[in-house]
Amino acid sequence: MWYDNQSSEKQDEIKEILTGTNPEKNPEITRRFLHTMLKHAAIFDKSNRYHRLHAHTRDNEHSEIRKYLKQTDAKNTLEVGFAYGSSALVFAEHLQKMKHSGISHTIIDPNQFGDGEGHWNGVGVENLRRVGFVRGKNYRLIQESSILALPDLLKKHGAGWLDLALIDGWHLFDYTLLDIFYCLEMLKVGGILIVDDKRMKAIHAVEKYIVRAYPHIVNVCPSCKTILILKKKSADTRSWNTDETVNFNLT
Repeated sequence: MWYDNQSSEKQDEIKEILTGTNPEKNPEITRRFLHTMLKHAAIFDKSNRYHRLHAHTRDNEHSEIRKYLKQTDAKNTLEVGFAYGSSALVFAEHLQKMKHSGISHTIIDPNQFGDGEGHWNGVGVENLRRVGFVRGKNYRLIQESSILALPDLLKKHGAGWLDLALIDGWHLFDYTLLDIFYCLEMLKVGGILIVDDKRMKAIHAVEKYIVRAYPHIVNVCPSCKTILILKKKSADTRSWNTDETVNFNLT
């Protein structure tokens, strides 16, 4: 039930959880934070003012992310898109559970700060701070478009350093394809790439293209309805004219 519809006593209980801290970096507290946030569609800004949650990943998607974080024993992770931090909390929970120290997670979002349409008023950063996952200590936030940030990361770190990446950014065909291309370059062989909002037309068309054109990936969950999950099975060894054999009917 939404926070707005709760009794004042229940609202106080929810607010205490969602504005509290996690000094011991207990992953169970981080998981409870996310569960409470989703269950009651509630977030609180830096001044502890309530806002209704929107624009977030969902429980079933979090289950898949957890599954593959565990399966890959992920130490170096990345996500494109931050918003209020729902998926970032899953990464935080995993890295706290694994007791990773230092910066091992990268988030790309040019609009995390600021007010207005498409901006998130710093709530994602604040939510991670509340669960003990601190910017500059546990993760880096790159505040620019992924089409600029991802090539820079590839140039800086080279190929094959990521265990798992999540794309939930600008859902246009070209942006999504670029995000996938660069993330796959940076993934280790055996690494996992997850793309949210598979039902959207642009994402669906990108899925059709890469499944046909990328011999170095496999769709490990074709039955997943809302997310695309790809496993990198080898390096990209395509020739310059490989696309001549690809069916480009993406409808």
